[in-house]
Amino acid sequence: QIAAWAAHCNMLTLLTLVILGIFCPIKSEPCLRENKACTLDAFNLVDVFENIPEISECNEICKDNSECQYFTYHADEMIPSHYQKCYLFRLCNTMIDFHETFTGFTGLCTCSLDLEPQNGQLVKELYAETEIECKHSCQENEDCELYTFLEPASDCRHLQNVSSFGQSPIEGFHTGPGACKSEDGFCTFSLLDNNKSHAMILESGITIVRSGLLDCTVNVSMVLVGHGGRGYQHYQRTHTGGGSGYVNATFANLYPFTVLKVLIGRYSAEQNATISANGGLLLQSMYGEHGECYKGGDGYSGGGFGIGINGGMDGGDANCAKCGKGQGIDIQQLYSPHFMLTPGPGGNDSYNNNGGGGVLVNGYQTNFGMGAGYGVSQQNGFAIFDIVQ
Repeated sequence: QIAAWAAHCNMLTLLTLVILGIFCPIKSEPCLRENKACTLDAFNLVDVFENIPEISECNEICKDNSECQYFTYHADEMIPSHYQKCYLFRLCNTMIDFHETFTGFTGLCTCSLDLEPQNGQLVKELYAETEIECKHSCQENEDCELYTFLEPASDCRHLQNVSSFGQSPIEGFHTGPGACKSEDGFCTFSLLDNNKSHAMILESGITIVRSGLLDCTVNVSMVLVGHGGRGYQHYQRTHTGGGSGYVNATFANLYPFTVLKVLIGRYSAEQNATISANGGLLLQSMYGEHGECYKGGDGYSGGGFGIGINGGMDGGDANCAKCGKGQGIDIQQLYSPHFMLTPGPGGNDSYNNNGGGGVLVNGYQTNFGMGAGYGVSQQNGFAIFDIVQ
């Protein structure tokens, strides 16, 4: 009886919207809200599904259920009672704040983000009473790749060739695509966190793959460098260098709102660098091997052994029988439009430093992941993300 009454109410609501739409514009509603959850009551809950790995799957489950208009998906693995649960709702009149939780609407909605383009070309500017109207006008204009809508001013703009975004200082500024459905399965409007298509991470934390669309995936290139190994000195005579942190790379095909958890291993804790998502490991890079009294450390580049023997560089071995071995990869092949990787120099033993050479990024002098010598500390690593269109 509750389901029949809900269907009757939904039909009345739809008829009311159709009638009102003749006289006034339909209110814009976002397709997805972050960090929000619908509250449950005796009427609105349709069903609950467990072990749903992606928000996009929860969205499809809702669309396939005639009673479902809203869904809430929980993505925080630190809350195991709700992690990967998908709740289906008839209505969602009230919401609460809930960390790493997403609430979606399957009806007529907008898939914009609260960002302001920093570049691009203006195609057209027009009046629109609601964001839905602005979105529809962009969809009808073949030259419009993205629209912006300034809600307080009813200002709608059609744009193309936008590649950079920033947080708008004006409340009610939205940017989105004309269509909320992907044509080829790839997300055309996607970002890392809130405003960029690429990022270099130097501290442990999280990075979120964002898009206004849900029925698509985002290709992300990843490079990860571990921290350098320790050096060693034996009786003031044998200087042994640590190997530099290992370098690894991969491509991942990720769904929107995937939370990437990045651990940048620090040499003080002797941690490997890792990137994980949805409870699984995507990429790992070991830290460089420590120099010992009997040999130099292995790593991306090997550590030297003995006075006068420099650390290796460019993924190679240091030059002696007891020196550390290099990884043997060419990091310049990991080039992306935003990041150029080049080999850092190996340590020079005349400075009590014969650690393996690390990685330079975009020509800057920090020798990331470099191995240590007796007189010089090793360097921490980094992670690089780059969305590949």
